[in-house]
Amino acid sequence: MALLCPQKPIHQITQVDITMVQINGDNNSNFLSGFAKADVIRGMGGFDIIDAAAGNDYVFGGDDGNTIFGREGQDSLYGEVGNDLIYGEAGNDQIDSGIGEDWLYGGADLDTLNGFNGNDGSTAAMVVCPDEHTLRLPLPPASTTVSR
Repeated sequence: MALLCPQKPIHQITQVDITMVQINGDNNSNFLSGFAKADVIRGMGGFDIIDAAAGNDYVFGGDDGNTIFGREGQDSLYGEVGNDLIYGEAGNDQIDSGIGEDWLYGGADLDTLNGFNGNDGSTAAMVVCPDEHTLRLPLPPASTTVSR
């Protein structure tokens, strides 16, 4: 049985009403894409490609190796476990490598790149673009490459 209400919807959601979107992957390899709003994206397991799109986003790569694109906005990008490629791109981003052999690309603007914790045998390579960046590395790093 279908109920029809020809007058008007009870509540209509427009994009203006949405301030944050949460997107969760699963244990498979996924392509997860955010919106031009603030997103919380969790890759979970699998080798994920995550495109946060514009907005001030929080991205958690999860297990396995992931490729993460922050795009425009002040993003917080966490590689977590696995060998990750993380691109901050435009905006003042915070990028955390997590556990694994990771490549971190700050991109434009003022970014903070957090290296591995040094206790897990991880390595990190950080590519610093023309703007100022803050690098946080443990002492002594197991293996670190910083290029400009």
